Amino acid sequence: AADIPPPPSPDLPVHDALAYVKQVYAQIEPDGQDTWNPVADDVEMWHRTRLLREACRLLRLHPKPVHTLRVLDVGCGVGRSARMLVDLGVQPGNLVAIDLRPAALATARANNPAIDWRLVTGLDDWPDETFDLVVQCTVFSSLPGEELRRATADRIRRAAGPNGHILWWDSHTANAFAGGDVLDPRPLFSDRKLLSCERLPMLP
Repeated sequence: AADIPPPPSPDLPVHDALAYVKQVYAQIEPDGQDTWNPVADDVEMWHRTRLLREACRLLRLHPKPVHTLRVLDVGCGVGRSARMLVDLGVQPGNLVAIDLRPAALATARANNPAIDWRLVTGLDDWPDETFDLVVQCTVFSSLPGEELRRATADRIRRAAGPNGHILWWDSHTANAFAGGDVLDPRPLFSDRKLLSCERLPMLP
């Protein structure tokens, strides 16, 4: 869209990069709008369908029963991914979901007040707890610059602790507004054992 600001410099400091992400999302998903409703968009429908399939497949690999898991949902937006996790057996009281946008969290909270929705204004606001599972769904494709991506990955690793698991679900490349470059989680989590990896086309 014409109102979306151009991609910033790849070496933009973390604080400025996060401010840019908030600015972009104010344009592409204004307060009160449901931009990525799968009923209205085939690409989003297949994205959600395949996310559900992969989440089920990967939750089976976790050594703990789903209903006992403490889970952190990073970049939860209006809460679809968090609600999917509840549908799959995660207890709402064991689920913390974080986002940068107060209006998105207000929508999420109204739809499921039992989940622990938290506003993070920056990387220093991340939860201090350790989780059995940390989930990120299409977060890194919206993050411009390696510094912000590395810093976010560091927070995810810390939240997962030494024994937690990480579920990465994202595009092969960043969004145009985030630079359009290739995304690969392996260098960002090189200290972690890879249990499963599958590359899927967005459309069948």
